[in-house]
Amino acid sequence: MIDRVSAITQPNTHARRVYFDKGIGISSVTPLSAMQSPQDISLLVPIDKIDYPFLAKKDSIAGDTLGKLNVIAYPVINKKLAIVVVHESNDDIQVVPYGNTTLSDTTACIKVGRNKFLDTKADPRDSVVFDTETRDSIIVAGRDKKCDTHANNTNWNMTNINSITTKLELENYMNNVVYSQVNVKWTVEYLPADTINFDLNRDRKVDVSQPIFPGPELKKVIEKYITRVDFDYFLFMIDNPDDGSLGWMNMGQPFGVIHPSTHRQSNRKHQLQNTIAHEIGHGAFSLQHPFNQPDIKLRGYYEGKDAGNFMDYSDGDMIRAYQWKLIQQ
Repeated sequence: MIDRVSAITQPNTHARRVYFDKGIGISSVTPLSAMQSPQDISLLVPIDKIDYPFLAKKDSIAGDTLGKLNVIAYPVINKKLAIVVVHESNDDIQVVPYGNTTLSDTTACIKVGRNKFLDTKADPRDSVVFDTETRDSIIVAGRDKKCDTHANNTNWNMTNINSITTKLELENYMNNVVYSQVNVKWTVEYLPADTINFDLNRDRKVDVSQPIFPGPELKKVIEKYITRVDFDYFLFMIDNPDDGSLGWMNMGQPFGVIHPSTHRQSNRKHQLQNTIAHEIGHGAFSLQHPFNQPDIKLRGYYEGKDAGNFMDYSDGDMIRAYQWKLIQQ
């Protein structure tokens, strides 16, 4: 395992008189003597998460000890994240044109399409009945013998995440801004957009404010991906949540949802990237919001107190020491 430390010599004119002794256990140190101040030093250690002494000597390796540093190397944690934009499938068939009269009040006006789900919410003047022949729900003309309902046969398309942040921009944010602080490396892939019939109550919203997350609508999305093993985590991009939230992901779970439509236009790229890093903190490492963590809450922590913390609600990018320990444990 290779790790790096930085040595600062004061005054820096004496930097070239400092030599580095690998001590006991460290395989190699590069360079062996300081060329400048500060000086980055690469260390090769045989075993991760072991405490190794590292010494700075005066004038030579055999010289007097100027300082001692204990070094622990941690392995890189590699994770794979899939991003999927999910459109809502609507493909009902308008059997009788809207506004036309029918022969009877049981004449079918609208039937289900290929997705086998009645996507249309019937006008109060029409009725929804069960067709025993096709075993599907259909909309029939009501007492006025007239088709008063428009068929919902246009897919509800979501925000194109590429218009906000590209894969490379998101990967750079995850790896070089947030998770580099804890030696976690993310491989991010944007999978092809999918079309799934999930809007079960036909309200043109995705229901996330359920007593148990995920609710029935998100389960419809998850069930299509639950057997995939090529990624560690999946985040689904779906607009218009019923509670106006930015995203949801349960502790220690591989599936979550992000709502691009609720992110600020003024700083949309950073906020969306931050929400993804935040929700992954829940799913991948079971990190809580600081204001929900009992030991911190008891010390008077409230929402927004640590604006720099990426698990608070202030779009921060910092990972704190206690979170580092939870991720590395």
